[in-house]
Amino acid sequence: MISGCAPDRIYHAPPDLTPQKGASITGIYDPIKNLISTGTYICVNSIDGALPRYGFGGDCSKPILLAPGTHNIEIAADFHPFPAEFGMGTLTANFDAGKAYFIRATGGPVAFKNTNGQVSVPADMIATVWIESDVGAPVTEKLSIPLQTPQSGPIIFVPSK
Repeated sequence: MISGCAPDRIYHAPPDLTPQKGASITGIYDPIKNLISTGTYICVNSIDGALPRYGFGGDCSKPILLAPGTHNIEIAADFHPFPAEFGMGTLTANFDAGKAYFIRATGGPVAFKNTNGQVSVPADMIATVWIESDVGAPVTEKLSIPLQTPQSGPIIFVPSK
């Protein structure tokens, strides 16, 4: 058996769900293109415990289709440059059919422009996240997510021929 970073459960929207019959949620993806991955990623990390598939370095600002109803949305806040400051938290919201919802955020250790168009620069290592409807009304409370810099381990060089 081979194991690695493969999640236990992958999120799949019901096959007959359309944008008119379902709801959508969209994260914040603000990359800075350079030699290393930098930028701000505030993404849906899981929906009711199942992971969406963005692909490696994927764009989480594309809408994810949800069945109408109440869902637990785990949000991952990831601020770069390297090493990234990272944290996660879960919000519960009711999603209505035919509506679009958006993750909103403030805070973080580096300046970023969130999807509200606001620039945020506090260095308190806290990201505040919430979910808004398509008319800008909050549908969840604001959740403070403590951010941590990953602990680095030893660097291992593998020689090649």
